[in-house]
Amino acid sequence: MEILQDGTTALFTQCEIGAFVLPIIQGKARENPINLMANGVLNLSFQESKEVTGFRLGLIVPTAARIVIAQRNLLDLQGSYHNAALQVLKEEEWQTWIMLDHIRVYRRNGISWTEWKATVPNRVDIWSLTTEGLVRLVQYGIIVRDNDNKIPSQDFYFRLHEEVRGEWQLYDFQGETVGKPTNPSWGNFDVRRIILDNQDFQDLLTKTSLPTWIESEEELRNPLEPPKEPGLGIMDWWSPFTGRRGQGPCLTSNGSYPSVWVCGEDFQGEPDPDGIVRLSRGTVVRYKNIGTLGERDYKLLEVRRA
Repeated sequence: MEILQDGTTALFTQCEIGAFVLPIIQGKARENPINLMANGVLNLSFQESKEVTGFRLGLIVPTAARIVIAQRNLLDLQGSYHNAALQVLKEEEWQTWIMLDHIRVYRRNGISWTEWKATVPNRVDIWSLTTEGLVRLVQYGIIVRDNDNKIPSQDFYFRLHEEVRGEWQLYDFQGETVGKPTNPSWGNFDVRRIILDNQDFQDLLTKTSLPTWIESEEELRNPLEPPKEPGLGIMDWWSPFTGRRGQGPCLTSNGSYPSVWVCGEDFQGEPDPDGIVRLSRGTVVRYKNIGTLGERDYKLLEVRRA
């Protein structure tokens, strides 16, 4: 990701997309986009960071791009896509998408985070599809990360973040659209196939020449086997937008808790160079114990890469 120096627009390498952020301070939306710093850090004062209640995200994309922009309702068990919170302003060469509803900020016990499990989550999904059927999912949104002494007088910072979440080659298999990941870490396309119900994506598919899948359907699967050694688990997936500091499910051999969460705040290793913890699919982790997460879920404690 490249940030214009002292500018308000982030220029991303994926899909030639630009993004800007309108903060909401004590319920009032700022008219002008906020300045961006290194790694997408939003240039808020200490007082603004304490008083901000949400953010409106704006995206600028080429009109001719084969792109679908939508938000996923994460309160829906199926995770259906919608555009209810987005407004598009179309011009000849560019489209500007602006969130009508906003990303909400939550605070509890001195910790701030952006709401992710919601009808309007803390990110927007952007699907790009080539004419040959190569599909890529990129997410743009607002996250909160600890300061790590990078910003004086602030104990945390809000950040405009871009994350590639997967890439698959789509095929036609007996009249059904299926997908194979270009890298095993992206996981099976089946968990993403809800995008096929989106009308805009269906319109793109009508202008796409999908190759025919001639192998067995089993070849599309990428199952994970949990480590047999106690105290080890294997990550199913990870999202920097989930939870308070990133989160993902992990498979263990513990019969009482075969699938539990790993939360970024419980990870004791070093983050990636950009300050983001990523425990991608297939990452083996070691943990000390299992604790509760909310009223019904469980999570691993004192987690490290194995």
